Amino acid sequence: MEIKDNPNITEINTKINELLDSRDNLISQVKSIHQKKIGIRNEIVNITSKLAVDKAELEPLYKQINSLRSKRFTIITNIRKIRTRIRSLNNAYQEFDRSSKQIHSSERNFRLKENYNVLSKKLTAIEWKLQTQRLTREEEKQLIEYIKVLEIKLIHWKKVDSNKKELHGLFTEIKQMSSKLDALDSSHNSIKVSFANKKDTFDEQLKTREQLFLDLENYSETVLDLDKALDKSDYEINLLKNERKRILKSMKEFTKSGIIAKKKVTLEKEKVKAKKKLESGESLSFNELKLAFDEDDDYLK
Repeated sequence: MEIKDNPNITEINTKINELLDSRDNLISQVKSIHQKKIGIRNEIVNITSKLAVDKAELEPLYKQINSLRSKRFTIITNIRKIRTRIRSLNNAYQEFDRSSKQIHSSERNFRLKENYNVLSKKLTAIEWKLQTQRLTREEEKQLIEYIKVLEIKLIHWKKVDSNKKELHGLFTEIKQMSSKLDALDSSHNSIKVSFANKKDTFDEQLKTREQLFLDLENYSETVLDLDKALDKSDYEINLLKNERKRILKSMKEFTKSGIIAKKKVTLEKEKVKAKKKLESGESLSFNELKLAFDEDDDYLK
């Protein structure tokens, strides 16, 4: 039987070829994954660069938002203080209004401006009277007491007028602050929208990068598994090659033994034939003589 026709050798060669094909497939997978890993790393680099740009754009927007919030808080705080002052002035005005109506309950068509003018005229007239007319001590005393009353009333009216002016100024200030607040809110909302859009893009890219890192880690684990499979394949191929080598060596030794045995049988026959010729007195060739007289089978060596 020829070596190539040995079923064991054929089976081993088939297994080796199958393992080599599997090994080539594993190597192709490893190369493909390495290419994918290179692509992922490049994509991670690009996304990281974009994230740096987006972050640089987000930071000033974030500072603007905080600045606007601070300004807004300051304006709202001031508006609250002004409203508290307005309530205080309104309460004082209402209290004075009640007391004034009680004082002037006998007067009809009571109005602040008219009464202030009336009081001023009365005070001026009485002071003129004191300075220009001859009065009794009792009359002078009554006029002085009346002047004191009028002065108190005038102080009240001046305070009311001052409060009214302050109220008017406070309302004007509130209106201006409200306009500023509206403008701040408009700017704040616009910047918030811009910030939110950029933040959404930033977060989306961040998630994409995180997923790419996970993919990279998974591919690395896959490569490790493939490397283990390659090591196992190489180990099995080496085992099969060693087995094939052992069988081939055994077959060669077996073939050599068979040839020697066959040669021995043939030469043994020729030896018997040579001896018979020698015994019958026939002429022998040199090789025949050698065979006839060789008792140690040196011809086989």
